[in-house]
Amino acid sequence: MRRLIHKLWHLFGTAFSFAFFGVWGTCLAWIVLPIVERRCEGDAGEKAMACRRAVSASLRFLFGIMCWFSIFDFSNRPTSADLPDDKRFVLIANHPSLVDMVALLSCFPELVVVAKTTMFNNPLLGPILRRCNFIDGGDGGVFSGASVVTASVERLRAGTPVLIFPEGTRSGWRGFGTFRQGGFEMATRADVPLLPAFITTRPRTLMKGMPWYRIPTERVTIRIEIGGLIHAEPDESARQLKSRVQAVYERRLTELGMVRDDAAQPSALPGETGDKDNQQQAEESAA
Repeated sequence: MRRLIHKLWHLFGTAFSFAFFGVWGTCLAWIVLPIVERRCEGDAGEKAMACRRAVSASLRFLFGIMCWFSIFDFSNRPTSADLPDDKRFVLIANHPSLVDMVALLSCFPELVVVAKTTMFNNPLLGPILRRCNFIDGGDGGVFSGASVVTASVERLRAGTPVLIFPEGTRSGWRGFGTFRQGGFEMATRADVPLLPAFITTRPRTLMKGMPWYRIPTERVTIRIEIGGLIHAEPDESARQLKSRVQAVYERRLTELGMVRDDAAQPSALPGETGDKDNQQQAEESAA
């Protein structure tokens, strides 16, 4: 009974958080950010930065709600003080869960993000993305990829860091996927370093293919580890840089226990069933 009550509390808290995000996101898009823009007396870049700060503060408040519901523990969060003074870098991160971008933007308001065109067309998210000067990722085709790299290089040369998830999607049950080349092409063309962020979630939740209501009963601990800057070697191509950095991620995420050799999806998450064998299997999968 106690486990059932705890799960229902988590389920209610998750549903409330998603609903809050929808309601507050609407207010942010159509009321708050237009006011922020009008009150900012700077140029377009300064207005976009002011909007990103407002979005970041809102996301920190959202995480505060989810922590209050005991859904997440994000107490050991990094801050802008953990970033280099020179903001011309590409922040790359693995992508274990749905909340990764939210977590990073709540910590680092300086970042601009490459987002899918479908998100730009969304009546809720689109105005927020455009006011924050985020980058339209296009439809994933060759020409859209080239335009994304060009737009990202412009942001980087202007002193704005760009956030990229080089896997291109959430990591899946193995915990790590193959990197795409776009983010590394940006770094080499703009002649800026890469800054790795290693994200861990224990137990795993909101993974690719997992519905929002399929949640573990215990609190999920999120950790973001910021690594050292990675510079391209002389005459190193974007493809070679990608391979080198992917090996770094594979090694570090394996050390952190995020990579599993068996990529099969477990039949249950911890606390979802009273069956002892399924419970043990789920706990091993989330380890």
